[in-house]
Amino acid sequence: MSIPRALVLGFLAAIVSILAVLAGEGLPEDCFFMLLGLPVVALATAGVFDSGTTGWAWRVARGLVGTVLAGLAAFLAIGLLTDNTNWFKITEPLVVLALAAFAGTCGGVAASAARPSRGFASAIGFMLGFVALLSLADTPDYGFMLGFVIVLGLGAAIGALLGTVAR
Repeated sequence: MSIPRALVLGFLAAIVSILAVLAGEGLPEDCFFMLLGLPVVALATAGVFDSGTTGWAWRVARGLVGTVLAGLAAFLAIGLLTDNTNWFKITEPLVVLALAAFAGTCGGVAASAARPSRGFASAIGFMLGFVALLSLADTPDYGFMLGFVIVLGLGAAIGALLGTVAR
């Protein structure tokens, strides 16, 4: 898979995740969360099996570690941005948890890919899909969008670094 293809695949995974949220209203919680996680699983699977099946278990383990590390770094980044800036104020716990989950997703996708550059491109495409949605709002909150990019970009960078170091 080429880098532009990975970028587009990440972008499409974000769009499908948004559509899953819209289409999943009224479904039982189990089905809703499975529907919401399906594009992320497809994105990670495309990265893991990009160069064949050899070494897939190591890439999956690397992706799980990348998810945890990126999620923890996201909690730290959200706290620092909220405390030290006046343009990124997140107080709702559910929003903090969602941002950390998105950053963990970016980190896991970037770390689990067979090639770090393609994993990073997939994670950045995933982030850009959500930024595109946020920019379509009637009155976009540019401070939140910048914080969103910082937090998810941090997750993607941590995952790509892990994918590079732990080869």
